[in-house]
Amino acid sequence: MIASLRALCTGLGLRAVALFTLLAAVAPQRAVAVGPDEFYGMHLSYADNTSAAIPKLHDLGVRWVRVWFNVHDWNTPSNNSGNALTQAVSLKNQGFKVIFHVNTLNGTVPTYAQAVGVFDWLKTRSGLLAAVDVWEIFNELNNVEYWNPANPADGPALYVNGALKAAWDTFAVPSNGQEEILGASWTAWQRNTSWTSTSRSWNTWETKQYMDYRNSSNKGYLDYCHYAGFHPYTDTVSQQRTIMTSALGLFGNKPCIVSEWGFKVNGKTATQYIALLNDNRQWMYDHVLTACYYRFSPGNGWPGVCTYSSPNYVENQPVYDTYKNWPKAALAPISVNPLADSHVDQANAGTNYGSNAVLETYKTSSTEKFSLLKFDLSGYTGNAASSASLVLKRYAADSGITVGVYYGADDSWTEGGVTWNNRPATDATATNTQAAAATVTFNVTAAVNTALAGDKVLTLRVANAGGTGRAAFYSRNHGTASNRPLLTVNP
Repeated sequence: MIASLRALCTGLGLRAVALFTLLAAVAPQRAVAVGPDEFYGMHLSYADNTSAAIPKLHDLGVRWVRVWFNVHDWNTPSNNSGNALTQAVSLKNQGFKVIFHVNTLNGTVPTYAQAVGVFDWLKTRSGLLAAVDVWEIFNELNNVEYWNPANPADGPALYVNGALKAAWDTFAVPSNGQEEILGASWTAWQRNTSWTSTSRSWNTWETKQYMDYRNSSNKGYLDYCHYAGFHPYTDTVSQQRTIMTSALGLFGNKPCIVSEWGFKVNGKTATQYIALLNDNRQWMYDHVLTACYYRFSPGNGWPGVCTYSSPNYVENQPVYDTYKNWPKAALAPISVNPLADSHVDQANAGTNYGSNAVLETYKTSSTEKFSLLKFDLSGYTGNAASSASLVLKRYAADSGITVGVYYGADDSWTEGGVTWNNRPATDATATNTQAAAATVTFNVTAAVNTALAGDKVLTLRVANAGGTGRAAFYSRNHGTASNRPLLTVNP
């Protein structure tokens, strides 16, 4: 579904050390980010106005957005609902990467079969499977409001063999689409004191029980997720670094996503709160893959970056500008040849020309040929392009021919199957027109940005826009690489 981030994370983890000597571990350095920066995330509440939030998220330079979905009925999946189902699709369509957090309401512990039922149901929600990049399976396993087995000692087995394995089997195995899984997080503090002990330091004990548990197949937490999770809520920066060093040691080489990044509030002002995150931003940047600031809008005492005042969000200062001004890795341009191209011919309406080395355009009063090109834009990691151009090299052209390029929303056609009879619909108005010179450069910025906001696949039609006769250009099948169509997308 997404180009795996795991390749970026090789070598991130610590070597686990003996039981309670983890604090001496030296944390690993983070892989260099490929912009826009993979580190920067945001927690979006299910009560937030997504359409109003999106412009602010873009302005802040947010890459990942976490949305929250509560499951209150594990027996009848269709009884569950929530804004996250539509939030995820809207965010994906605007170019964000989406963490879809599945929370079990009131700490209910589902069986494997119950969890599979809900996860299978989620896969059928309109557009959701394509929208979600990472499925986060439950929240804060050391807080009883989120995870509450009758016997806390049974917690690791119930979670690993139940919900986590169910998510892995439902989403991640190759036959089910190889979706990516984020394991549940732990916190550096607990709201229910019955699980705490004075002999335990920063909940290392609880976390380690889950890391060490192995089932009958010799698998545990780290075997059923691509990313390990942690919520490092502490009072001070030094405490946050200490607990994160411990957690990373337990996670070994498994990359860590912090789906809630913050400090304990404890009466802190917004200025004091954001100052703590500012002081620890570089350290966190160096040691985890992604950190989602908690939270976008204020709630439960935590200062948000924005407050909603219909119909827009108002920036909360200094939180907003501090986040916005954090340094972010530069975005690189991409240049790609077509994923597929062909021309179609009205006079030979059932014939496919996908293997041709030439793309034809032709128009008279009674017949027409035009060309189709499809580009994969997934290598461009930005939300939008400042400029984009399509370059075609001319094979032949009659005099006085003007050629136009037209956007197409239907990307389902294939190079070896498209004909005039099954051609995809495209816009009637050209994105750009140019004379059929030896090298033709089209401005296709608007079309590229439309595709980037959707499925990151771009279809373009190239057709006569003025004059009658023929213009032909080299296709991606031409033997000389420099003659092939080239799309360049600039940040």
